[in-house]
Amino acid sequence: MVSVFYLTRLGFSTSQTGMVLTHTLVGDTAVSLDLTPLVRVTNHARQVDRLCGEWTLVAPAPLKP
Repeated sequence: MVSVFYLTRLGFSTSQTGMVLTHTLVGDTAVSLDLTPLVRVTNHARQVDRLCGEWTLVAPAPLKP
């Protein structure tokens, strides 16, 4: 919900906001499926998954000079 309000305040239309959220969901699913072995999840995969999740939270934030 917060993402929707944020994106609309940035000037995204309803369809653009939907596309951003859809691509985010698809990307998160692809990363999760790629990093999760079928038999068991290793500690390394958990760490990489956690780092990717953190990056997706931090990367969209604008950098302040």
